Parts: sequence; structure tokens; C-alpha cells
Amino acid sequence: GLHPDFVTFYADCYHEVKPITSGYRICLIYNLAIANRKKQPLLSDQSNTSQQVDNFVQQWVTEKQTNPTLTYLLEHSYSEENLCLGNLKNGDFAKASVLLNAAEKNGCQAFLCLVTYYRNSYGSTPYHGRYSYDEEVDESDFEECDVSDEEIYAHAFITSKGEKITIKKLHLDEDELLANIPLLDGESKCSISEATGNEGATKELWYHRGAVIIWTMERQLETINKMDIDYKLYFFKKFIQEQDLSVGNHRQQIISLASNIIEQQIQHDTTDISQELIAIGDIELLKKFVHKKIKSRFYSTLINIDNEIFINIAESCGWQHFEHELDEYLTPEYNAIEWLSSLLLIKGLSDKGKTIIKKWLTNLWKPSLEHKLTQEKIENVLYSVALLKLNTIGEELFEFLSLKTPSLTQTYVPAILNVVDKLKGQDYDSLIMTKFIEDACQKLQVGFPSAPVEASDFSRDGSLKCTCKFCAQINQFLPNPEQSDARISKTLKRNLIHIGDEIQKSGVDLEIIISRSPPKFEGLCKKNQKSYERKLSLFNGVQTMIKALQRS
Repeated sequence: GLHPDFVTFYADCYHEVKPITSGYRICLIYNLAIANRKKQPLLSDQSNTSQQVDNFVQQWVTEKQTNPTLTYLLEHSYSEENLCLGNLKNGDFAKASVLLNAAEKNGCQAFLCLVTYYRNSYGSTPYHGRYSYDEEVDESDFEECDVSDEEIYAHAFITSKGEKITIKKLHLDEDELLANIPLLDGESKCSISEATGNEGATKELWYHRGAVIIWTMERQLETINKMDIDYKLYFFKKFIQEQDLSVGNHRQQIISLASNIIEQQIQHDTTDISQELIAIGDIELLKKFVHKKIKSRFYSTLINIDNEIFINIAESCGWQHFEHELDEYLTPEYNAIEWLSSLLLIKGLSDKGKTIIKKWLTNLWKPSLEHKLTQEKIENVLYSVALLKLNTIGEELFEFLSLKTPSLTQTYVPAILNVVDKLKGQDYDSLIMTKFIEDACQKLQVGFPSAPVEASDFSRDGSLKCTCKFCAQINQFLPNPEQSDARISKTLKRNLIHIGDEIQKSGVDLEIIISRSPPKFEGLCKKNQKSYERKLSLFNGVQTMIKALQRS
């Protein structure tokens, strides 16, 4: 007769199915559910076990372990969508309930969460690029060379009441995980990207389990320090608003958290934390914030700092803390002159602030202009000198520019006109500006005494530098006072294009029109008055400048 063997188990239990060598295997599959989980299975009467867990948590709190968190891995994996106490499978519900109760008794914070081990490595596969499309790449096909990224973290936090907490990632160490089955001995997911072009094959590996995580209120800030930057910022701002930093032992912990945020947040987020840092009132922390702001982008520069934020910090905590703190950045390479000029535009600048900016400007203006003499730099220096009423530097600047002779119409005068416009409505040294305005007017009138005269015939100045026969023909044509155009017929198109290029290089008053003239091409060279038009436009622009200066 038959002597069948039976075994029953949940489908999510770890098991192995081997091939049958004789006989039969019959599988009966059931879906078991408690409708809407209105009634949970009662915990078995394991008061002794509950007490042991409670004692363990109490001891862990008392001994103050190296790691601020206690993380117990459950037996099963869950998705972020279905994770809650009511959806825990089998023994996971009992274990999580006992741990959450023990944490509450001992004044700890506790959450359900997911714990993930992630590993990204690069290596090689037997397949290469286009040859791999009809092959399935198996994990065993991947030969690992090195690991590029590896981490363990908790995420998808949820309270016992089902409230989701917006913590994206809390970094964990492997030695702080408690589990019957180690995380890396559970089920894994793997994704392999094959080698393409110059890039090698990569492998991503995940181990994923439900967990209960616990930490004490005393070490909350230390735990927050290991979380993602978004939650750190949220918690930091909320903490500063709600807590009195003058009492308790929070001050050093919140300084540590703020320092950690500054390291990360400067590069990844634009959320302003300056008001919170001012509220803490730690000078070294504020200095670190300013230094990090300067170096927050690809190019380190003083103008990376938000001026209103900097002045708010300096005015609140004292300018004296920054008088020499920024010495390494007060150079032309860090755009220091531009930065100082922009600071003067901000309202709320005290006399102490102006005094320190005067010191910085006194040392900076000449090296900055010697480094690069541009309209913007002249404008920034002159504006700052006039607004701060630095008459001595104004005289030195005037002499400096007289020797350097920047372009009159493209640099010097536009800078003066822009400064005049920026100074409207402000209290500044009018004597300094009057001297520059009068100097600019005089130079323009001497340099452009009268309007240019239009040519009376067709002769044109200049010549083409090329000596080929085509360009030589053009050079004979240019000074002819009676000939307005010339044709070059029955030639290759490339010869005509060559003439056009040489005309453009030389800047002579000439243009060429190329057309098809079978079986070859023809070029019509026509004289124009571009030089006169440019001079006339410049002269008219100068007259506009003179009128603007005279109105100032």
C-alpha cells in the first residue's frame, strides 16, 4: 500500500525543491488571510520571552554602546508599499510587537523599516556589446574586479501606528545588525549591465529585509547625523525652532549635526540654514559655513556667497571675526573686488562693516586692476571708492588709469557711465566722480573732434595680403576712383570663396557676390562704405556718451 509523507509550510519559508527520482509529488496551495487584519493573531503567552527582550533593551540603553542604534532583522522581505505592523508575516509580527513594546517601556524611539545591503562592482562577462543581446547574463557569468560602492542602510521608516517617516536613508554598520539569519545569507537580487564601448560590465547586488530599529532619545542627534541630508535639514530646522539651546546637553550635539550638514548640504542643497547657525551662535561653525560656501561650486569664488546672508552673519556675530578670516580669498583670482562692490549694495551694512571693507579695498584695488584691466573691474573699484568716500584712493586710481590707458569708448567711459547710474540716490563723494567725468568728456572731444567725411569717389584704402593672381587683380581694382565693381568670370568656385575670405580678413570696403555661370562660376566684386559707416556710428555713439556725461 501507499505510505505518503506530508509536510506543510508557508511559501515564504526558506526551502529547496529537488527533482523527483521516483513516485509522485502533489502540491496543494492555499491563500490564507485575515480579512483587513481587523483582528491580529494574539501573541503567545511568552511573558518570560517578553521580559528577556525588555531586559536586553534596558541593558543596551544603560551600557551606551558604540553604535547609537539597535537594529533587529526580521525573517522576511517586504516592499515599501506594504510595510506595516499589520502586514508582517508569521513570526515577524510577534517579534516586532515585543521589540516595539520593549522600546516604548525604556523610553526609546522605535520604527519598523527595511534594511538594505547594496553593492556596486565592476568586472567582466564573456559577452561584449552587441553580441550579448540574445544571451541571458547570469550572475555566475560575472567576474568581479573591484567594488565601486558598498553600503548598508535603513529606509522606509514607519511607526507602529502606520505613520510614515520621511527618512530616505540611515547608514548602518554590519556589526550593529541583530538577526537569526544574517542579512547577506538571505535572498538577494542582482542586476548585471554588460560591457559597452569603453565601459566595463557592472553588477548591482541587493539584500533586503524587514527590521525593527531602536534608538534612545539621548542619542537621537547622533542617530540623525547618519541619515540623509533632506531629513537632517528638516530635523535641524525643527529642533532649533523648538529647543532651548541654553539648557541641557544639546548644544555640542546640535553643533556636530550642523557641521555635518554643512559638509553635505553645501554641495547638494540650496536650503538656507544661516539663521539657524546664527541662533546657535558658534563662531567656528559660522566660519566653516562661509568657507564652504566659497568653495561650493566648480570654481571657488567669493561671489558664491549670498551677500545678504554674509552681511547678516557678520552683523549678528561681529565683523571682527571675519576681518582676517578671509585673507586667503581676498585676491583677484577669487573675484574679491567684484564681491566687495556687491556687498556695498546690501542694506543694513554698519559703520564697522564699512570700515573693514575699506581696509580690504585699500589692499585689493591695484592688484585686481593689474591682474586684468576690464570695464567691470574699473567700474567696481570706482563705485566702491566713490561710495566709501576714499578720496586718496580716488586720486591714485585716476593716475593709475592715466598710465594704463584702457580703451576709451569700450572700457573707460562705459565704466564711468555705469557707476554714475549705480550711484543715483546714494551718498557718495561727488568730487571723485566729477574728476573722472570731466576727464572722460575731454578725452572724447579730443579723440573725436568732428564727424567722418564720406568718400567722394570709388577709391578705397587697404589691400589684400595674398599675392595670388586673383587677389592681385583685386588690389589693382581697390584704389581706382572711377570703378565701382569688377567681375571675375569663368573660374572655379573655390577661387571666388578664397577672395571672399581674404576680403573678410583685410576688412577692406568690398564684398563679393558669387553666382553660377555655366560651366563655371562668376564673382561680382562691389565696393561699399563700411569703414565710413563704422566711423560714423562710433562718432554718433561718442556724442551720446558726451551728452550723458555732461548731464551727470
